[in-house]
Parts: sequence; structure tokens; C-alpha cells
Amino acid sequence: MFNNTLNKNLGPTRKFRPESYKANDQKAKDIIIPYLESNGHTIIDSKEDFGVDIKSEKGGNLYYTEVEMKNQWYAGSNFNNEANWNPRWTDLRIPYRKDKLLQVEREKNSFLNFYVINREGTMAWRVKDSALKDADVKEPNNKSRFSGIREGELFFHIPWQEAELVLFSKDI
Repeated sequence: MFNNTLNKNLGPTRKFRPESYKANDQKAKDIIIPYLESNGHTIIDSKEDFGVDIKSEKGGNLYYTEVEMKNQWYAGSNFNNEANWNPRWTDLRIPYRKDKLLQVEREKNSFLNFYVINREGTMAWRVKDSALKDADVKEPNNKSRFSGIREGELFFHIPWQEAELVLFSKDI
């Protein structure tokens, strides 16, 4: 059973920003697709259909991959840890509206992974579907008028320690 069962009324969500989408969607796919291929995945589909970003197959299993750029996470931020991760960021937040992708994963008996990628594309946090299933779902406590987060918007909150840090090779 899932710990994050809520009323499926998602409430308000971030307004779609075409300029942000255009700047980040293909960039994120261009980072993750070679990584997946170098790890034995065969890419089935990465065309935009407003569903999952990348569909792949590995070892007879179907994988769904969702990719997001986190441009606030960058090399010049100088935090003293391997990931250069801001210690005030206690968790990774994935919009609860992405729950629809968990529904697909459950129906297709497949795997779903989210990759939260830093600005330079040199590393990412990989969040497995199992972490989402167990995550708290709530509003963030640091909303501001600058964040684009709307009052009442819900997010999966995954402690970053429950994600896997992936470092990308310069060869990919």
C-alpha cells in the first residue's frame, strides 16, 4: 500500500512556462539518454506526449524515466559535500501531479525513475518509484512569490539521502 494516498484533487499546480520547458526539457533528455544507453538500456521512445519523458527497455523490463533540471543546483554554489548540495535542502521535491506516472508504472508492471539534474548536467539525483510510493505528500514550507509554487500545490518530499547520486562521465 502507498503512504501517500490523498484525495486525487491535486489542487493548484505551477503555471506551465513554455520558455522554461523549451530551455530544459530536451537538455535533460540529452543528458539522461546517453547515460541510460551506457547502462544497457534500449531507448524505445522519447518524443513529447506529455506523459513520461523517456521509455526504455533493459533485460526484458520496461523503464519509464522522468527528467527535470534543477538550475538552482550548480557547481559554483560551493557547499562542502560530494554533490555540492545545499544542506538546507533536506529533501527532493517532485510535483505531486507526477503521481499519474506512478499509475502508469503500477498498471504496466514496470519501473519508474526520476532524475533531478544539476544546472551543468554533471550529476543527478535518481529517485526510484519505491521512494515516491513511501514519500510524504505535502505543501513545501518555503513558498515565496519568486518560487512559482502556488498556495496549496502538493509535492512528494523525498529525503535526498534516499536518492542515488549519479555522476556523469565526460565520455557520455
